[in-house]
Amino acid sequence: MLIKRGMPVFLLAGLIVPVGGVVVVSVFRVGQVGSVTTQQVIIGCGLAALLFLAPLLVIPLVARSFGWARLARHFARLPSASTVRGGGEDAAASTPAWRDLLCTVSFNKPLYSLNNCVRWAEDDVALTLQLDAPFHWGLPRLVIPWEQIDGFRVEDSFLNRSVELLPRAGCTFPVRLFVPEELVAAELARRNAEQPAAA
Repeated sequence: MLIKRGMPVFLLAGLIVPVGGVVVVSVFRVGQVGSVTTQQVIIGCGLAALLFLAPLLVIPLVARSFGWARLARHFARLPSASTVRGGGEDAAASTPAWRDLLCTVSFNKPLYSLNNCVRWAEDDVALTLQLDAPFHWGLPRLVIPWEQIDGFRVEDSFLNRSVELLPRAGCTFPVRLFVPEELVAAELARRNAEQPAAA
């Protein structure tokens, strides 16, 4: 569910996969007459590079089709949450420090997910999500004010457990959003700490 920042892994794969293409071509040539030609090496590297580059186009398109952009537009239209819990004027203007681990988020149903390619940050104002580089091009940052979240519902699926963010009373989200428990743990702790004071 959570892995280290994905860009180094992606770049490393970019170096390994084309080399793998050469190895694949060589293996298929074993036992055949003649040696591997330059054309075959180029074709093998090209096919491997295509597999490497495909996620650059596919992941943003998948994120958009799942509803990422719709959610981002929805929350961007809401009034600023900068004054919630006594924050200053610029409390919501900047993103808190990104966490070192990437997460998986799901839309509508836990099956429709973006796996281990989402950066996240949170503070007492909002949860911020963004696709990790280089997949984030063309997609807005998703800033979800905690004041818009009424509660959290745990959803157990076959492979993992996620938490659905539930809108406050009288509101709806254009897309249901499920996140790992780690992303809401601090907010849950803050809400639990505030309950005795409210009572």
